[in-house]
Amino acid sequence: MWPSIRSWNTQFHLSTYASSLRDAVISNRTKLSKSRFPTTSNNPKSNPYLYNVRFHKCRRSTGLLGLKSLGKLMNSYSMLGYSGYGLGVLGLLLKWGFTPNVISLTSLIRALCKELRVDKAVLLFHKMERDFGCAPDVVAYGTLLKGLCSAGNSRMAVNLHERIVGGTFGCVADLQPDVICYNTLIDGLCKDGFVSKAKELFHEMREKDIAPNVVTYNTLIDGLCKNGEWDEAKATFYEMIDQRVTPDEITFTVLINTLGKIAKE
Repeated sequence: MWPSIRSWNTQFHLSTYASSLRDAVISNRTKLSKSRFPTTSNNPKSNPYLYNVRFHKCRRSTGLLGLKSLGKLMNSYSMLGYSGYGLGVLGLLLKWGFTPNVISLTSLIRALCKELRVDKAVLLFHKMERDFGCAPDVVAYGTLLKGLCSAGNSRMAVNLHERIVGGTFGCVADLQPDVICYNTLIDGLCKDGFVSKAKELFHEMREKDIAPNVVTYNTLIDGLCKNGEWDEAKATFYEMIDQRVTPDEITFTVLINTLGKIAKE
């Protein structure tokens, strides 16, 4: 007896929590014809592809597979760090006439960034609406910014931001960054030593009526302190109080540590 679509959807969902995608597929082996599966390999990176993609190819004609199943499979690959296989499933999904959703593509962007394949992540983001008919949302955008900044590519992240805000990044010109996006950029710039650019983005936030939160202030104050701009760090702290943003433990830790360093000089 072949499993239902619902059964497969459940298996793919559970696979995101399994130690490998192969385990989730093999758990259904009593319901499947063994001849459908290719020979396994001891290489853990080959098993997901062998047990899932090839199986999907041979079962497509039965109507068992759908967008939901393929989306879950792509999410599973992405969460487990198999971005290459995730791209493979995306190719099959498009070949079979399905339209990927923003959640699956965002997961794939995150996986590509973690593997430092940032150029492919940016390309995928650009293709989301242009080629796939799936407009990226602020979560997808924030995910890409975080990936770029985590990889030490804060300047690339700023370039992307400026193109989006300026309306020159193709089909995603209407995307509006939120406070989380700005926090990510400011943090990445400060860590990479571009504090002056971080200050520009901080002022840009307020011009766009995006209220900085405690994370924004903490990040900028820390960057200013580490850059030796103590007077401006104090001014930013006082502005934080004036704007009724409550300082937290991180705020005072940064200030106290900086004062301690100044006292030793």
